[in-house]
Amino acid sequence: MSTSSLKIAFIGCSHFSAHDVPGQEKNNWTYQFYKKYPQHQYRNYSRGGQGIDHYQWHLLDAKIWGADIVFVNRTYMGRYALQFEANESGMHGYQVIYSDDNWEEVAPMWDVVWGSVNSGPFFCWGPATIQNTCETVDIEKYFNSNINFWKVQHTNHATRLDYELKWYGNIDKLYNFDHLFLMDWNSYTHASPDMGPDAARQFPTSSTTWDMPVENFFLKRHNDQQHQDVLPLDNCEKIPRWCVSKYDTHFGPDANLLLLNEYVLANPKVKKALNI
Repeated sequence: MSTSSLKIAFIGCSHFSAHDVPGQEKNNWTYQFYKKYPQHQYRNYSRGGQGIDHYQWHLLDAKIWGADIVFVNRTYMGRYALQFEANESGMHGYQVIYSDDNWEEVAPMWDVVWGSVNSGPFFCWGPATIQNTCETVDIEKYFNSNINFWKVQHTNHATRLDYELKWYGNIDKLYNFDHLFLMDWNSYTHASPDMGPDAARQFPTSSTTWDMPVENFFLKRHNDQQHQDVLPLDNCEKIPRWCVSKYDTHFGPDANLLLLNEYVLANPKVKKALNI
């Protein structure tokens, strides 16, 4: 396929998501990417709270879809998910929950039990009832009396951390996409909370494209005397224009555009893939 009509997929958590995150929506850098290069076809699989179990499903669909370029966010450690059949047809597919010309935001058609080290488990239905579909009800019927044991083993055990690190370290080899760009959001992405703040030093960036995580990029700009307009993310409550609000540290419009133009699209590998 010529570079004038590429298929581009975004697979991530809330930082890659548009309409799934109230207040972020069309301001998100992924949607702004589409608006900047509307000649390509886009499919965004990103939703809040997703981890590598979701990613594996999405990568398969992106491969079937024929994606030429895939952006993946190395998200926070310990997010897990199990899938259950949710549609009468029994088809393992995706449904469009928002579209705009060459842009699609999609979600699985099956039910999902998911959670993280610090929250859940939650039970989520497929996108047919996309609003308010996550609840902490009746999950025991799937795991009986072993739910707490299963959750601890799946999210906190050292083997889970080791598996996640190895998976991200081999992601570009799992599917032969023309271009797969793995983005680290912060330096503590894979540091479990109960391992302490120094744990991240044991797990360096695994990005296939960038030499620093997104948050470090913003910190570097803050420390650069030529860019005093950018504050570290933990100061969003002081200058909320960089975030959705002082209570929501997802990026606001200005920060998303900065991320897109001076981090994502400034990278030589990305520019070469897009032929720009």
